[in-house]
Amino acid sequence: MIKNLLAVLAVVTFVTPAFADKTIKKGNPNTCVQYENCIDMYLKYSLAGRAGTKDTADSTAMGLTVGLDLNDWVSTELYTRQAWNTSGAESNDSKVEGAFVFSQPLIWQGIKVQNRVGLGEKFTGTDKFTYWTLEPGLKLQLTDEMSVKTSIRFRDAFDSDIAAQDTTYKVGLGYKFMPSFELGMGIDVKRGDSDYNSLGISLKYDI
Repeated sequence: MIKNLLAVLAVVTFVTPAFADKTIKKGNPNTCVQYENCIDMYLKYSLAGRAGTKDTADSTAMGLTVGLDLNDWVSTELYTRQAWNTSGAESNDSKVEGAFVFSQPLIWQGIKVQNRVGLGEKFTGTDKFTYWTLEPGLKLQLTDEMSVKTSIRFRDAFDSDIAAQDTTYKVGLGYKFMPSFELGMGIDVKRGDSDYNSLGISLKYDI
């Protein structure tokens, strides 16, 4: 099931713009002057250090996101992440995840309500499982360059026999130091199937 759903999401993500009449590109409008159609696409690289609590080992996580803004309210993302222990027993896991991100401005200027809905597959050693994720949040644009975001992510496996339920509390700060580049820093507090507090950085590039 996961392969079919991810395939559908991939088609929506990368084929839809071919039929859209986009003449303005948010990331760098100058690159669209010579083209009739433009794609609002972005790449995001992330790196985080995780301090495990209870029985969870310390770890490092590295991720890559490929995203596409379908319009002002809906985006799609394909996300992949690799993590490995830096303390305790040697272990690593990876996952691939597809998601839709819905965004709606509030009546107060600079505030957006966002909701990320996704599904993915996680690989842990010789095991793997399919999961869903729901992440409501708020984004506040402080200045033209700086923004702050907070959200809560809920995740669980589709198979009730797998203990993969968790809740992650997130807060992050973004700074756009160039028209197409944004540097981010965030704190995640995860509780559930594993428990850790993480500090991460990210670099986003609007293509």
